Amino acid sequence: MTGERVLVEVRLHAVLAELAGIRRHRVRVPRRLTVRGLLEALGTELPGLARISEHRINVIAVRDGEPLPEEFEAREGDVIDLLPPSSGG
Repeated sequence: MTGERVLVEVRLHAVLAELAGIRRHRVRVPRRLTVRGLLEALGTELPGLARISEHRINVIAVRDGEPLPEEFEAREGDVIDLLPPSSGG
């Protein structure tokens, strides 16, 4: 997707933080993007996360306590939490 780019902060949780080696990362992304596109942008800058996009592991993206749809509009300064799927019951 093309167009205006915005700077967002991504907070990584659990195994995602372990793979990346960090818990927070700022990345510039297109204003309109998909969760997959966000993961791909992160994978470019944080090679440990590239496997997530390659293997199409489902990740839950949350902004302001609300899950994001697969396609969304990012806002300058957004804080987006990425959570791995949970297991168990």
